Amino acid sequence: MALLVVACSFGIPGYHLGLGLIGLGLMAANVLGAVAPLHIFNSANPIHIYLVSLIVRMVLVALFMLGLILRGPHTRIELASFLLTAMLSFIAFQVIEIRHLTRHQQALFQRGNAA
Repeated sequence: MALLVVACSFGIPGYHLGLGLIGLGLMAANVLGAVAPLHIFNSANPIHIYLVSLIVRMVLVALFMLGLILRGPHTRIELASFLLTAMLSFIAFQVIEIRHLTRHQQALFQRGNAA
């Protein structure tokens, strides 16, 4: 996906490479924040852990995006490169997250019921 961002920065006039990579990294951290707590807190209820991490991740991503938008004088195309890259990478990483949850569903729920 990073190669796609780099290709877009060369192919689309005004596409900001740095902001595109920041959007990609933000959504990668978002997925890591979804999957990692499930493996860190082994004995707790996995649905509870996932929902709490979902709320925390939503707040952190929203604050980061608002901070980046309000932080500096970015042009519309630069902000669009950040937001569109973040949205597209969110979809791609969401597929990875759902795939991980479905592949490890039995192990996660057995741990949650054992507690």
